[in-house]
Amino acid sequence: MTTRTKLWIGFGTLMLVIALSAVATVLRLRSIEREVGEMAAARNLSAAVQELEISMLGHALNVRAYLQNGDPELRGYAEQDAGEVDEQLREYERLAATERQREMAARFSAVWIEFRNLNRSLLSAENRQASQADLATFLSLRMQLQNVLDNEMRADAVGAYEAHSDEALREIRDVLAFAIVLLFAGTAIGVVTSWFVSREIIRSEAEVWDGKERLRVTLASIGDAVITTDTDGRIGYLNAVAEKLTGWTNADANGQPLESVFHIVNESTRDIVENPAARALREGTVVGLANHTVLIAKNKAESPIDDSAAPIRDEKGNVVGVVLIFRDVTERKEAEELNRRGEENVRLAFDAAELGSWHMDPETMELTTDERFRAIFGITPEQADYEQAVGHIHPDDQKRVRDAVTAATRIDAPEPYAIEYRVVHPDDSIHWVFAKGRSNIGKNGTEPRLLSFDGTVADITDHKQVEDSLRQSEQRFRMLADHMSQFAWTADAAGWINWYNQRWFDYTGTTLEDMQGWGWKKVHHPDHVDRVVARVQHSWDTGEVWEDTFPLRSKDGEYRWFLSRALPIRDDEGNVVQWFGTNTDVTEERQMADELRQLAANLSEADHRKNEFLAMLAHELRNPLAPISNALQIIRMNGDGSATAASEMMERQVGQLVRLVDDLLDVSRITQGKIELRTGRIELASFVNHAVEAARPSCENTGIELRVTIPATPIYLTGDPARLTQVVGNLLNNSCKFTDKGGRIDLIVETDNDHAVIRVRDTGIGIAPGQIGHIFELFVQADTSLERSISGLGIGLTLVKNLVEMHGGTIKADSPGLGHGSEFVVRLPILTATQKSSVPEPEINGKAAITQRRILVVDDNLDSAESLAMLLKLSGHEVQMAHDGLEAIKAAAEFLPEVILLDIGLPKLNGYEAAREIRQQKWGESITLIALTGWGQDEDRQRSKDAGFNSHMVKPVDHVELMKRLDELTDAETAPG
Repeated sequence: MTTRTKLWIGFGTLMLVIALSAVATVLRLRSIEREVGEMAAARNLSAAVQELEISMLGHALNVRAYLQNGDPELRGYAEQDAGEVDEQLREYERLAATERQREMAARFSAVWIEFRNLNRSLLSAENRQASQADLATFLSLRMQLQNVLDNEMRADAVGAYEAHSDEALREIRDVLAFAIVLLFAGTAIGVVTSWFVSREIIRSEAEVWDGKERLRVTLASIGDAVITTDTDGRIGYLNAVAEKLTGWTNADANGQPLESVFHIVNESTRDIVENPAARALREGTVVGLANHTVLIAKNKAESPIDDSAAPIRDEKGNVVGVVLIFRDVTERKEAEELNRRGEENVRLAFDAAELGSWHMDPETMELTTDERFRAIFGITPEQADYEQAVGHIHPDDQKRVRDAVTAATRIDAPEPYAIEYRVVHPDDSIHWVFAKGRSNIGKNGTEPRLLSFDGTVADITDHKQVEDSLRQSEQRFRMLADHMSQFAWTADAAGWINWYNQRWFDYTGTTLEDMQGWGWKKVHHPDHVDRVVARVQHSWDTGEVWEDTFPLRSKDGEYRWFLSRALPIRDDEGNVVQWFGTNTDVTEERQMADELRQLAANLSEADHRKNEFLAMLAHELRNPLAPISNALQIIRMNGDGSATAASEMMERQVGQLVRLVDDLLDVSRITQGKIELRTGRIELASFVNHAVEAARPSCENTGIELRVTIPATPIYLTGDPARLTQVVGNLLNNSCKFTDKGGRIDLIVETDNDHAVIRVRDTGIGIAPGQIGHIFELFVQADTSLERSISGLGIGLTLVKNLVEMHGGTIKADSPGLGHGSEFVVRLPILTATQKSSVPEPEINGKAAITQRRILVVDDNLDSAESLAMLLKLSGHEVQMAHDGLEAIKAAAEFLPEVILLDIGLPKLNGYEAAREIRQQKWGESITLIALTGWGQDEDRQRSKDAGFNSHMVKPVDHVELMKRLDELTDAETAPG
């Protein structure tokens, strides 16, 4: 065989091998490129699934947190996460390349839409109170989404990535191995060819160089970085990927020590990592890079890398260099970090939701659980068997749970697994749990098989207790509401009534469908419904409490009156969220109120008639008393010694009658609020002494010792001296009446800070304990026995109490008991130094001389007129009489008196009319007209003043007072007209 032939055989063989190698390499490289593209797509798909799961879990957690604390910011976060889920879902659908991926995306989208709509309703609920059904649906949908993400979509993406990654690595290794084989084959063919054809060495070397160039191209086409070195560790070649990662060009790096170009450190400690090429040369084996290795490029950029170094051997097995293959694992690290974060987020989500998880191997029945699952079931890590876990389930629930697990793990048609049951802890405590799971069904060849049964479990004991409490509370409320006497109802914030108690339906004969909303207007009276609607609408609009009274129609057509109220129920921010109302039947109360009003009117009329009767009684009593009083005064003035004792006795009795009449009128005026005080600055001792002087004769006549103690320092008050004298006098007379002969009365005046204290203490019959609280009531008498015949009318102490209180004071009665005397304590405010200077003192008239007057006495009672005329004549006055109104006018015109004492109740012309007629005459303009009558009410005094009278005196007239008034008249006032 010629050299040429050998050359052609050798060259042809080499060319054939190279051609076949090139074709195979190109095919392999295209396969690698496709697998790398598929890896990138799978990585992007996995990242989309990861982001989708993070956004979905974030949305679910924010919804759950918002329902727990109501933070509006959480609701915003939930809505933001929902938007991100929609965006990530669209990205996944865009990246989906297989029918299975599109089908998974469609199933996830359907569950997500349902889950999102449920959460929107929960987020928009005003009271944030989710029903148990909503919460169960919430957990079910979330677990369905999570299962689709974890067990299908992520598994699909990760599986695709790993499959394509393994295939790409296998292809690369095949290419590398093929390149090495090609190198050795080319070298062998070249050696054989050069062995036989020495003259073709140059051409053979060219062929070898061509083979190396092809190898370089092949290595340059590999997706991983490739560096080759000689046995000294100096770089012979860098492909483009290695150039990019190291920052060195192939030309610059050629011949450089590998450590200068391939500078690697530990990513955590930053310590220099041993160069794998050196170890491969030393050991002659494939050496993998250490984990967590970082390549520092020429420009100081850092890239995490991994892969291996392998020795290059010649045909004899000698190491002639090292090939170093590495790749940038930044994206993988990021994916791993995403996976790690995803797993951490899932764990956090499980912790936040207080969920435990399980994984069951259907072949071994081995149960893999987390710590929370074991805490919920009360089991230890050693109890990792399905039957052991079931043994902790309440005996009454075990069969139900087993049946549910069997139904959920059927291969042909598995049912959803979502169940509540009870577990029994070692301490015998019972806990309610909610479990949710799904079967992971794969294929064993062409037959489907159960790969695993996975799920979550949550302790819902608190929820069950709350449900039980709410159910019991609702039952108690409805029982109370249905058995209460009132109608009860509730309405939403806008006033739409949505519930009535049974009482309402029993009365109206309606149903909730008839009455809800504004249907209640149907049972309102037509005359009142518009008013009721307007007022209740005002309350709905303003949030004010509503109250109204109106009639409601019963099922029998009868209208009854109801007092109705509605109270707003507000949230923490003060917004009205609900109304609670009641209707109380007040028909009987209204009827009773009408009867009471009628009774009050009747009593008022009776009181008016009583006052009229008292006034008439006083008038009729005073008329006969007037002549008697005048006659007694005449007897005293005549000085008949034999009649003195009798006249004094008669004066006392007449005085008692006058006091009784005055008390009757005073009580009448006080009850009508018509009494007026004529107050001024007075000294306390003055009116006390006047009262004592008036009461002392009665005490002396009955043999009672009266002792008076008054401080030497003056005590000033603001008051009506006549009324205060009346107060002290009534108290002294009261003690005198109820103290037996030989007893004692003490009147003590003292001061206590800014009050004057008047004590009237006696040794009389005392007051029974049961009577002390009633002693000041009208017509109450301490002793009404026949032996105590002078006890009076029972109005004196009532007058005292009212007069004291009108002066701003108080009075108190006390007694150790019957037979042990009694004490009355009056407290009156005294004047301060400033007040003393600002209150005028009453003027005192010191005139003593008597001026004779011409006086006309007019009275239809002859005895009264004659006795008064006789009394005035004895006092030195010129007197004439008349006995009716017309006669009075005629006598006045002829006599021209200075003073006319004119009775009111006269025949022919009453006193008012006679006075007006006299005032119309020229001669009557300056006459002093004094009304002398038995009518002494305030309105009587006002009528006499309006008729032209100068003064008004009540019968029987006080002779001293009358003389004083006559003496005070000036000549100008009495000059005839």
